[in-house]
Amino acid sequence: MPTSAAKSHRSRSLTAAIAKLGKSRLRRFWRDESGGIGMMYGLMLPGLIGFLGLGVEAGYWYLGKRDLQTQADAASIGGVWEVVWHRDSQITPSATNEAVRNGFPNAAFTSITVNNPPTSGAETGNIKAVEVILTQDYDPMFSALFLSDDITIAARAVSTLVASGSACVLALNGTVSDAAENVGGTTINAPDCTIAANSNAEDAISFSGSANIVWESAWTVGDIEIDGTTNVTFGEGTNSHMWPIDDPYADLDDSAPLGCEVNGNQTINNTVTITADGGEETICGDIRINNGAHVDFKPGIYWMKGSSLIITGGTVTCSECEPGGDGVTFIFTTPANGNVNQIGTVSISGNAQIELNAPRYGEYHGVLFFQDHDTPTDSNKSAALNGGSDMILNGAIYFPNNEIQWSGNDTIAATCTLLIGDTVEFSGNSGLSIADCASQGIDIAFTQRIALVE
Repeated sequence: MPTSAAKSHRSRSLTAAIAKLGKSRLRRFWRDESGGIGMMYGLMLPGLIGFLGLGVEAGYWYLGKRDLQTQADAASIGGVWEVVWHRDSQITPSATNEAVRNGFPNAAFTSITVNNPPTSGAETGNIKAVEVILTQDYDPMFSALFLSDDITIAARAVSTLVASGSACVLALNGTVSDAAENVGGTTINAPDCTIAANSNAEDAISFSGSANIVWESAWTVGDIEIDGTTNVTFGEGTNSHMWPIDDPYADLDDSAPLGCEVNGNQTINNTVTITADGGEETICGDIRINNGAHVDFKPGIYWMKGSSLIITGGTVTCSECEPGGDGVTFIFTTPANGNVNQIGTVSISGNAQIELNAPRYGEYHGVLFFQDHDTPTDSNKSAALNGGSDMILNGAIYFPNNEIQWSGNDTIAATCTLLIGDTVEFSGNSGLSIADCASQGIDIAFTQRIALVE
């Protein structure tokens, strides 16, 4: 039998062998690189899934942002449509409706703000602009690992009216037929200007007779009627069923100074110079200019208080006036007794030779003839620019409540004649040439389009 010493030796040998084997395998374990990628992947997998999920979620937010921007754009444009029709109370409802129509949920997790005028950006304070701000909340998904609140996406859009053309003839009446009418053998050459009518009638603008007419375009709330025998050219086409054009002189002051510097009617048959002392003259009585007269008006404002300017012949000038410089303005307004029925008008007929220019500067810049806004509608108060007159009338002829009649055998060499009346009629063999209004300081009644600007 083995002795105890032998047993002890064998035990030590076995322990040493096991230890040696353990060290060897441990060394191989530490040196073994097989399966390392799998371990690393296993350790990184939760993070990779998190980043992938966050990327998908961010893409979801981006798509939501794009949709929200489209909805904001549509809403702001819808709001401006109400601006052009002067329906201010409908701006917010219309904008909201357009946003919803384009997919905006309009629920508890969204908000819509409509500002007219905008409260921020380049269009701040612009009463013709509409700003829309939309927000929408999203519940966090993977982002909830590090975000505790909802994700809010916002979009903002601003639309406004911008000028698109020049209406050199504008009929302001909103309902009548033939608001802007061309009849007879009219010859008009206005390739840079638009004829416009705010009437909603089917024949708001009408052309008939043997007319030969060139316009840049036509613009009306209603529609356009053209007789088959009429030769009408529109360089940029026509625009029907549009919105009304704003009256460019609606806010012009027609309050005359007190008193009368010239009393009584004047009938002029000889050479006369009429001066506006201090730049203004109050005239309480008609001025009638007949054949054989030569009347020279000095630059200034002529307040025709209950009086008319009637020209049946002769020569009428402003020798110190020139296009783009000094000029004259005739304002037909109420007399001292306040009776609006006595407000006068301008009437030109016969074979008068006329050359008058509106002033380039001042409150009434660009305005040649201006009838008071309080004038009642009356055919006897229309501006009658008739007859075989040789006329150069540079400036705006503004009769907001009455008709402007442009007829006869007028030969026009004016740089810019702007006609704005309740209605406007061209008849006979009248002529009209319109160009270069900017150099005259004449405010054109601009046609407008809706544009998304922010």
